Amino acid sequence: MSGERAWDPWKTFKLSDAERDLIDRRRQTKDRFRIEFNKIYTDPRKDYVLDHNFERWHAYRNNHLQLMNIWHKSNVIGGLLYCTIPCITIAVLWKRAVDKRDRQIMSGELTWRDRIRGIGVLGTTT
Repeated sequence: MSGERAWDPWKTFKLSDAERDLIDRRRQTKDRFRIEFNKIYTDPRKDYVLDHNFERWHAYRNNHLQLMNIWHKSNVIGGLLYCTIPCITIAVLWKRAVDKRDRQIMSGELTWRDRIRGIGVLGTTT
């Protein structure tokens, strides 16, 4: 292992003058907005302060149940594709297999002995 480090924290966190200037300008802008908002917010002649972010949060908080409606088109299609249609398909295939077995039993193709041995029973071959 060599004595020189691949990662130097002094170089990593060193900011150039242009980056430092950008950070300072952003901080000054944020401070100006904060001062302006506090002036508007604490004005005794004003009844309310319209803050769009607060309005958005408040609307979501009071209407989130309406926004999470389960009867959306995508939810209905997903429920049909992943639950209803496979269940109906399995039930139809199972019913056909049982009807076929009953038909074989009634016609005499499948004897009692074959049923006990599992020949021609659901899920077996031969």
